[in-house]
Amino acid sequence: YRSNKVNKVLKSNFPIIALNTNALKSIKEEVLSAGMNDYITKPIKVADLERVLNKFCSHLEFTEESEKEARIFNANIVEEKRETKEIGECIEKTEQEQGFDEEFMKELIKMFINSTKESILNIRNALPKVDFKTIQREAHSIKGAARSLNFNSIGELAYQLEIKAKEKDDSFDYETHLTQIEEKLRNVINFFRIKYEKNN
Repeated sequence: YRSNKVNKVLKSNFPIIALNTNALKSIKEEVLSAGMNDYITKPIKVADLERVLNKFCSHLEFTEESEKEARIFNANIVEEKRETKEIGECIEKTEQEQGFDEEFMKELIKMFINSTKESILNIRNALPKVDFKTIQREAHSIKGAARSLNFNSIGELAYQLEIKAKEKDDSFDYETHLTQIEEKLRNVINFFRIKYEKNN
């Protein structure tokens, strides 16, 4: 909540919007009293974003390019919301199938995040060396861990990496698949922070 310092640096009257996972009224009041112009909570809702944009940007003239960018931005928010819902459903399904409580599930997801990060790094280091053995091994690790938590979209991407590395297919786009896994892992990380770390 350092809006005064931000304003001094910018030397402008740009509106400053606070973004927080906490929806408590007291937090909102604290943010506004600190000098912020408005406040929205995460995960971002399209309606909240539109409200803020209409409030502070309605006087701006939108070009065709800016409107296109806005549509893409809104589409990304909708996709992020869909991914967040899907991750929540995967976790709930795993808890029901395995009988895990929330605390144990939290530790499993944390382990999955850390191990997948490490495997992604190992695969990325193996790509320039065309080290198919390492790619196959690490992709197999990601696949197993993802499927055990019902993160099947990650598991399927990792499976494709594993199979292509096993076949030593040097025409396959490993980088694109790895990037897609990274993007989906980021969604899991964001979900983890919202669900398990919001009170910390």
